[in-house]
Amino acid sequence: MSKRNRSFENSSNKKHKLDDDIDALWGDDLDETALDVCIKLATQAFEEEKVCTQNTSLRPYSFFQRPDEIFASTQINSKPSTSKAFSTFTDIQSEDINLRQKYEEKEGEVAILRSQIKEIKVTHNIKQQKIQNEWKHRLSGTEKEVQSIKSELEFKNLEIANLKQQLSVLAKCKISTLPATNNANDTTLLRHNSSKEIKEIPTLRTCSLYGSPLIAFPLKDVLCDGFLNAPKKEKHTIKTKVINPCRNAIPYLQNRTISLRTIVEETSLEISHIMSSVYALIGSSESDLDSDESIGHIDRLIWATYELLNSFKGLLNAIKLNLRTEDLLGSDSNYLNNGGSGFSHSTDCSYEVGKKAGVLMQFFSILVCHSHYAKKYFCKQSGIKWSDSLRGLVRVQGITSITGNDMLEKILKTVKLIGEIRLSDITPTFLASSINLFVSLCKIGCCEFINDVFCEFTKETIFLRASHDIVFQLTYLFREASLIPSFSEFLFNKAKANSTNTKGVIYFSNDACRFYIYAMQFENASNQVGTLPLNITLNMLSFMYNTYKSAYWIHHTDIKGCDCLAQLYKLVMDIIFKALESYKKIKKKCERQKSKETHCLF
Repeated sequence: MSKRNRSFENSSNKKHKLDDDIDALWGDDLDETALDVCIKLATQAFEEEKVCTQNTSLRPYSFFQRPDEIFASTQINSKPSTSKAFSTFTDIQSEDINLRQKYEEKEGEVAILRSQIKEIKVTHNIKQQKIQNEWKHRLSGTEKEVQSIKSELEFKNLEIANLKQQLSVLAKCKISTLPATNNANDTTLLRHNSSKEIKEIPTLRTCSLYGSPLIAFPLKDVLCDGFLNAPKKEKHTIKTKVINPCRNAIPYLQNRTISLRTIVEETSLEISHIMSSVYALIGSSESDLDSDESIGHIDRLIWATYELLNSFKGLLNAIKLNLRTEDLLGSDSNYLNNGGSGFSHSTDCSYEVGKKAGVLMQFFSILVCHSHYAKKYFCKQSGIKWSDSLRGLVRVQGITSITGNDMLEKILKTVKLIGEIRLSDITPTFLASSINLFVSLCKIGCCEFINDVFCEFTKETIFLRASHDIVFQLTYLFREASLIPSFSEFLFNKAKANSTNTKGVIYFSNDACRFYIYAMQFENASNQVGTLPLNITLNMLSFMYNTYKSAYWIHHTDIKGCDCLAQLYKLVMDIIFKALESYKKIKKKCERQKSKETHCLF
């Protein structure tokens, strides 16, 4: 190893040999001419160049348009080369005179342009004033025409109202004279008939009044103002408001209406299209209501009622699509603020919807009690075939027959939809007529055939949070339906207290106790009304008596689970107390009147 290291060190310290051709790297030797040039340059004297302190280079004009530069003048050189040098004073004066002339010319042009602008403005203002005056004159003329047309329209409406009133009076007078005309027709027919037909005359249903036979017309008093005052097209206006619950908000900006939207029903069917059938049934006796001619009129009215129900349901669906969640919450808050008296909708009859369908349902509620054909339609679920007389007016597609269950299901869905969109305040006619129809079906014994629909209708009507009139109207339904044990069990379902009421908040859910919610509504309505009508008092007493008679076990089972029975007993005691107090007041008033009369005699 040492030998190898020594050889390596010796090799590293050796000097490198120079190349023989190193002169090639320096090139050839200098010539004599090159040396002469170098000597000549070296012997010359050195002259310094004059350095100019001023920068005579001009910048472009775009350079001085930059706002971030530090230069403020348009030229750096104090003596620019572009300026002209005036040789004499006369040249300066002539240049001054030329500039002054140009200045005066420009001033003249500016003055002329200003005067022209003023003239244009004046003419433009004059034209604008003329146009404004013309449009004001036209607008005032159209406003006067509108006012005159409105006054004429009011007079026409008054004339129409008077004519409708006269028509109703004439119709009632005509109905009152129907027995005499029928008797006259019978006598004329008897002359041409055989003796067998004469013996059949006493079998007609007649009632003796002062010894004279009188044929009963059960639908004589059905004709009401609803048939004559029903609107041609039902519509509803949705007011979209800005709800601002903040206390510091400006009062003008709270609940401010920002848009209006009017929704109109799609059907072209009117009450006037079926008044001929209504008058024909009104002028029929109880025995004639099941004749072939009357059955044709009843079928026609059933199809018309179904079409109006379908149209009314479509109107409610359109309203539902245009409502916001804020609108429903606002209606609920209004209901709570009003003490459960309503959703603060307008009570004007012009805002009512569902009136056409309600009028026909009210007619059927009376007809079903006197016509076996109508009773069979609802109880035995017989179908009604298509009526050709309503072709072009009824738009029910894909339906060739309607059963009584179809009609009742349509009513149930419509009532449920009314509760969803909080419109019970503006549908009083429809709700009252639907309740009357179910009351009539109860009276004729159809509840066992329509038990499910009947119970669901009662629940949805209770959950409507309707007005006081509808709450009192339900007592007629309870009075008739309480004779059915299944209905009493459905009404007193005795739900758990947490599912119905929690800390004073009532839950309108399917699991809640139906009668407990109704009892709270009835108590609120009776407190606001003050004195209850005698019929309502009798209805509630009959309802309680019927529950003991038909379903006595509901008063003993699961008493601690729900407070509905306690509410029932409390309501009955309050009703009896108020009835006795009102009777006492009436008795005192009568005694005072008698005492005044006796004093006047003496």
